[in-house]
Amino acid sequence: NVAELLEGAFRHVINDTTIEDHAQVKRLVLCTGKVFYDMQGHPKRVEASSTAIARMELLYPFPEAALEELLASYPNLEKVFWMQEEPRNMGALTFVGPRLRAIVPRNVPLAYVARPERASPAEGKSIDHAAQQAELVLEALGLSGESTG
Repeated sequence: NVAELLEGAFRHVINDTTIEDHAQVKRLVLCTGKVFYDMQGHPKRVEASSTAIARMELLYPFPEAALEELLASYPNLEKVFWMQEEPRNMGALTFVGPRLRAIVPRNVPLAYVARPERASPAEGKSIDHAAQQAELVLEALGLSGESTG
């Protein structure tokens, strides 16, 4: 949106603009970077109508107030996820995870969707990496088995 570019300001957290009724959202996926576009642009995204996807544009300093406001805007949340395409021992998870746990309401489970821990940041072959990425996106959207983490 050109008007937003000209008149807007940097936002630490960007809410899901495709959600019309926040009361219908049961699942919130938080992420940063390009994985947001992988999820929003997935052909099966329309099947995940009770899932909102919000993007963190700032990791440090941690945008606690903006995230608290975001969480409060979804009164019927049943689960919150942190999604990243990097393995669990890489990416933002180790920084974001404990901070999210401190602000997500205690009655709302917090889980993580990420590749398993490993020494390398990606699969060996690009076709395997893309297939695993597609599985992670479906998991985050709640359209396959869920992460226990």
